[in-house]
Amino acid sequence: MTRLGLTTTNYNNTLADFVADMRVFTTLRHPNITAIMGAVVSKRVQTLLVVECVDQISLSVLLHNSIVELEGEVLHGIIKDVSQGLQFLHNTVPQVIHGDLKSHNILIDSVPIPRREHPRGPS
Repeated sequence: MTRLGLTTTNYNNTLADFVADMRVFTTLRHPNITAIMGAVVSKRVQTLLVVECVDQISLSVLLHNSIVELEGEVLHGIIKDVSQGLQFLHNTVPQVIHGDLKSHNILIDSVPIPRREHPRGPS
């Protein structure tokens, strides 16, 4: 689940906008977009998105991992998948704009990622 903040002074208008957005988001299906299944909304707790359960890791984690090598075909594949997902969102009616694209929000699943070999010291 993903936490969202519905913390404005006019909760009812914000909630109405959120529900309208959710009606669109829950219908979006694309291989490069994590499916939103629904949401948990309450005035007492923070709003939560319910998303499909997929074994994924964020691009941010991979970028800061000294063992994983992100270059060449692997990096090209990630960039291609992200651009195809964004193109899909931008071509929907009504148009969807991600608005928060960053490495933490790009999820990588079963892409074969080459590992760097670490030099071994003396035994």
